[in-house]
Amino acid sequence: MNIALSQERFEHGISIFDVDCVLVDENDTEITISEFSGYAEIDDETGREDEQITVHLRTTDGLALRVELEDLERDISKGALNPVSPDWFIEEVKGWRGEDDAADDTVQIAQARSKAKVQRELVELRHRIYPTRPIEHLSTPELFSKVSGAPLVVAEDLLISYEANLARMAGSTAKQMQKVSGIGKTRSEKIIAVLELGKRLARFHAEKPKITAPSDVADLMMSKMRYLQKEIVAVLALDTKGGITSKGTIGDIDLTWGHQLLAESTIFEGTLNASVFHPREIFRFAIEESANSIVLVHNHPSGDPQPSQEDIRATKQLIEAGNQIGIKVLDHIIIGDGIFVSLKEEGFI
Repeated sequence: MNIALSQERFEHGISIFDVDCVLVDENDTEITISEFSGYAEIDDETGREDEQITVHLRTTDGLALRVELEDLERDISKGALNPVSPDWFIEEVKGWRGEDDAADDTVQIAQARSKAKVQRELVELRHRIYPTRPIEHLSTPELFSKVSGAPLVVAEDLLISYEANLARMAGSTAKQMQKVSGIGKTRSEKIIAVLELGKRLARFHAEKPKITAPSDVADLMMSKMRYLQKEIVAVLALDTKGGITSKGTIGDIDLTWGHQLLAESTIFEGTLNASVFHPREIFRFAIEESANSIVLVHNHPSGDPQPSQEDIRATKQLIEAGNQIGIKVLDHIIIGDGIFVSLKEEGFI
């Protein structure tokens, strides 16, 4: 539950900050605090309250900015932002940083202003030589900087912390990202949202996909399941309309595909090395979707899709249950890291 905080809550500022406090960034841009806003996030079960405070800023050229309070504090403590007025604010930050850091503040600000002048001249020169680049030409750190609002150096630090492994980052949580200095709650959630959009785009189909072979199931589910850190069991509900049929046999097993996907549902989420199948939940979903048949899909976080004896045993039980109620279990696909196994194709069922 979220409750907007009254502006009276901010009349006397927040922490060491107040309206009209002025800071300067590494580019020598003066930034003024214009107001505060926020909300209280209350846990309905425990009643615990957590305030999320946003600091509204404006630059000398009228640009409006917003930053989470914790990010502002972090940037000041790192020296990325330095206070310039009023005097009490400067003294507060000096005390906050400690005597050794405070002694260097004047020198640091002078160096920052000199460095900023050179940087501005380089930026202006770059813009004259190179026109604004299309989005597709931006580097990965530049893209993360754009979507999150983080400085480029922070976006670079984030990628370095994941060893430039976007797949690993895609399996991360917002809290894990917040361990990187400069990445707070808001920025991490923006990045997580963009990565989730990428996952959805990877498995997007303009029409309901047709399942014509086990590889179609893998194509549909691989991007969604290969990076998960715990096992899940998903079920694809299929009908018999508009499909392309291909047949093959392994021994006496008839492989018949060519079904239109009705829906998919995650039935179970388990621990790292455990997989549990619930026939009641699986077939309840299939019946609700009026499915003619289903395909089971689950992942192995280890990356090795080879089925366990428990996987095989549970699948055979589900096939028997499906035969009794008239819903055929076509196959069980196990997703690994870029590879998959079809229990039917491999002759396990």
